[in-house]
Amino acid sequence: MGSRPLFSIVTVVYNGEQYLENTILSIVNQDYENIEYIIIDGGSSDSTVDIIKKYEDKITYWVSEKDNGIYDAMNKGISVASGSFINFMNAGDSFYSNDVLTDIAKELISHDNEIIYGNVVYERQDGTVYIDDKSRKRSANIYEINHQSCFYRLGLHEKYGLYSMKYPISADFLFLNRVIKKSDHNPLKVNVSVVKYDETGFSRINIIKHQIEKIKISIELYGLTWYIFVPSITILKVFIKKTIRKIT
Repeated sequence: MGSRPLFSIVTVVYNGEQYLENTILSIVNQDYENIEYIIIDGGSSDSTVDIIKKYEDKITYWVSEKDNGIYDAMNKGISVASGSFINFMNAGDSFYSNDVLTDIAKELISHDNEIIYGNVVYERQDGTVYIDDKSRKRSANIYEINHQSCFYRLGLHEKYGLYSMKYPISADFLFLNRVIKKSDHNPLKVNVSVVKYDETGFSRINIIKHQIEKIKISIELYGLTWYIFVPSITILKVFIKKTIRKIT
């Protein structure tokens, strides 16, 4: 791996005027220069396109048109990307610091992994933050990797296909685990804080559906494994919290 791989950074957005600019700035302000930046907008009706045009000279490619959901938009991004590694930093999330890509590139010099991922800084609704620096290997087979913290070889989509439209919330979970199941290389975890993650995002708002999809995917890939208890417990916690709120 060369010392300056080309990173394809893709941002998917729809009516994201409140948070898109922060995401864009975290990318265009990286101190690493070998980037192609792609924005796929789902035909926003707010000022999202105006924000995109504001930074048009720093964007390699962008389009605003209707799509069939997040993963359809992400697949569009993949179709126009040409980098060695791809990362999805969707609207609402942002790189943790301006030297993230420099640090990731350094790690890639001495490793030959197809998937590399780092730490996640979670921003809760109450404004508090915490850093998740633990490996996300849940069992002998199944990984839970925050998608925004992950960089993987663009060529993996040629081998394993695009994101499935079967799972509108968890297609990244399916794709990464399908690759890991069939690949000779395990994901490389590095001690780099990659992303400030918005906990009010799409998958968090739809947390129960998200966990149900994970159960279905794990069964689809590996059959009945103990891992299915992980999302099941999350679903139970959500129901308990909702019940407590109703009572109080």
